[in-house]
Amino acid sequence: MKSWLTKVDGIWQLLLTLFVFGIFSLMSSCLRPSYWDITPYRLLGALGMGLCVYGLYLSPLKQGFRICVTMSLFFLLLLVELAEFCCYWATGNEISVEVLCNVNFTNLGMGIILYPWEIVGGMFVWFAMIAAFFFVFRRKPKGAVPKATWLLLLLLGGGLTASCSSLPKLGRLYPNLCRFGKIRNFDLQFYRNCGIKLGNVTREQVVATPGKNLVFIYMESFERTYLDEKLFPGAAPNLQALRQQALNFDCISNAWNANLSFGGMYASFTGSVLTPRHLPAGLNSGINMGFGSRMASFPWILHQAGYRQMFILGPEVEFAGVNVLLEREGFDEMISCGTRGESPRHWGCYDRELFEYAFDKYRQLIAGKQPFHLMLFTIDTHAPNGFVDPESIPFEQGTGQPDLLKAIHKTDYEVSRFIRRLQETPGWENTCVILASDHLAPPNTLTGRLEKSPRRYHLNMVLNSGKTGVVTTPGKTFDIAPTVLELLQVRHNYLFPIGESLLGQPDPRRLAEHEDFKNAIDSYTMMRSDIAISDHPTIAVQTRPLLGISVDGMLLPLFVGNGIQRLPAPNECIWITISPNKKQISHQLITNGADMLASVRQKKSYDIHIVLCHKSELQKTEKTTEKTMWLLGVGQMKNWNWTSGDRPEQLSVNWNNGTSPNWFGRKKHELRQEP
Repeated sequence: MKSWLTKVDGIWQLLLTLFVFGIFSLMSSCLRPSYWDITPYRLLGALGMGLCVYGLYLSPLKQGFRICVTMSLFFLLLLVELAEFCCYWATGNEISVEVLCNVNFTNLGMGIILYPWEIVGGMFVWFAMIAAFFFVFRRKPKGAVPKATWLLLLLLGGGLTASCSSLPKLGRLYPNLCRFGKIRNFDLQFYRNCGIKLGNVTREQVVATPGKNLVFIYMESFERTYLDEKLFPGAAPNLQALRQQALNFDCISNAWNANLSFGGMYASFTGSVLTPRHLPAGLNSGINMGFGSRMASFPWILHQAGYRQMFILGPEVEFAGVNVLLEREGFDEMISCGTRGESPRHWGCYDRELFEYAFDKYRQLIAGKQPFHLMLFTIDTHAPNGFVDPESIPFEQGTGQPDLLKAIHKTDYEVSRFIRRLQETPGWENTCVILASDHLAPPNTLTGRLEKSPRRYHLNMVLNSGKTGVVTTPGKTFDIAPTVLELLQVRHNYLFPIGESLLGQPDPRRLAEHEDFKNAIDSYTMMRSDIAISDHPTIAVQTRPLLGISVDGMLLPLFVGNGIQRLPAPNECIWITISPNKKQISHQLITNGADMLASVRQKKSYDIHIVLCHKSELQKTEKTTEKTMWLLGVGQMKNWNWTSGDRPEQLSVNWNNGTSPNWFGRKKHELRQEP
């Protein structure tokens, strides 16, 4: 052992692997509140990963193969550590289903805007590690290594890695996703024990009568802790004053999978939660809108009651698939004000601009003859350090403090100013205003102070509801939906599955997040899904108001990957697969329809396939022109029906399990119609 361990190469390899994994483990530990509790555990995981890589390096494999295997393992483990660190830094959470729903190339621009120097630094470190690894590991130790030695290192390292590193956490996430491929049914008492209520009214059967108008303001990461004068003196004086006029719900916390904006919106809309089944096959292609499609939401109930609904935010409406959710839940207008002013670091608009634009829209809505719901989403207080408006009011206590504190103070001023303007506008007597956190603040430049608070809850204030005071009934994000409707005095016949009005005596069992609860809400949402296709469905292309494929009236939004919605480009196809047994929908963008069709026809599967193709070919006449044709098909195994047209919105086909001509040619990357 001495003959190879004392060699310079052997020492450097061991030190490098332990140093790299140890540094990332310590960095990840520093982001967590329980730093001292988790650090020894993480360091053991780092030791295990280092020993695994070092053991492979000492193995008697051939030189080229040994380097490839060792480098592959090193990069894999390093990538896992880096991914967990970045995820916790950006979201305050470990890698989860909700995080996966928000991670795609479309949102990469946002990440660059929010964390420019962190990304540059991370890339520098990443390439530096690669260079150091290649330089140090390019040669094998000159001394002979006993077989028992490198095997012992591998076994010991593997054991520590499997029990203490980030790798097993990702391993547990995969079966958590897979188990939701099974359909589970439970008895009525099981659902009741989990605090889940089985209603017999679907969204199509909702009947509602209008109440007051609603202005609902989501405040980005703005939790009630910021109103604590001991921790943040003078940061939010206007909201403190408004609390005296409002009904305050002081004990609302994040629901399961509601730690980010989209998950928080979904839970507060539907009185339910996102589950792994909402994540479509292939990941990052938007939300699986077919799952839970027969469930209602408080915006849908307002829609059924005749409300005109408008949603205004700073970033793009398409961000994280928000537009798809809003369209499904009955919003009439979805507006991004990011292109209407001085966007903060080129993402969205400042809260000052948002409220100025929203006030003009409010006056238009007041002038109308129908009840309305105006929903806004602020952005200035976004982690990690907020967006400081150049026209911010002075904040003496913020001198020398993080910019996020100034952003909080500015948002406090703009919100209160907006509300004062509403109070001075005719129609205020019939308008209810709700200020609500979208979720608790993730790690940011004020995390140290936030963690000093013994209890952290959402900010949730209701103005002009006819009630004032403080409600301390424990609740979660999903309780917002039924509570809002009761405050508006909107009468309806829908029973939310989890959420209950905090004005009454809600069932405490709904607050548990044990495995039975997760299985039960998945099963309930499955029962409220309407993906199964009838015997003779009508399939059509819809381009307005939302791009998608209509299946007997149920819309499947068109995604071409990474959350991007568009029609296929020339000689491209969008292939949608519907698995009725698993209630799943997947999207693929392909350029070789012939091979895909041949593969489907050979499989014995009950999956139903919908294909939209854009065919383009040159037509030789006196002047060479390009002829465009759109194809729409639906089929199962060998039974397919097709239609064609010059424009996609003209396409509609009825599927009757019959045979039809094969529109796909035999040549690769080419589509043609057979005679």
